[in-house]
Amino acid sequence: MTPSGSDPVDELALADLRRVVSALAAQVATLQDAVDRLTIENAALKGENIALKDEIARLKGLPPRPKFKVKPSGMEQATSKPVGKKGRRRGRGSLRDRLSVTSEVKLKASVPPGSR
Repeated sequence: MTPSGSDPVDELALADLRRVVSALAAQVATLQDAVDRLTIENAALKGENIALKDEIARLKGLPPRPKFKVKPSGMEQATSKPVGKKGRRRGRGSLRDRLSVTSEVKLKASVPPGSR
C-alpha cells in the first residue's frame, strides 16, 4: 500500500499503461508456450515410465499389465440402444409374497423343570 492512499496505476499515463499491458500480454504468451511444452514433455515421460515399469515386470517374470477395452459410457449406451434387443427380464419377486397360510396350529409347550 502506498502512504498517499492512491494506487500507482492511477498516476500512470495512458501510453505507460498500454506499454505495461503489452508487456504483460507478451509474458502471458511466453508462459502459455512453456506450459504447453511442459505438458507435452510430461505426457512423453509418463509413457516412458509405463514402458519401463512394464519392462521391469517382464524381467521379474510378473504377469503383463492387462489391456483395457475402450467401451462407451453409460450415456452413449442409453442413446444408442440396439434395435430389436429387449431389456432385462423382470425379476420373479419374493417367494413369501406367493405363499398363503392354509391352517393355524397352536402348540402347548411344557414348562421345563426348575424354571419356576
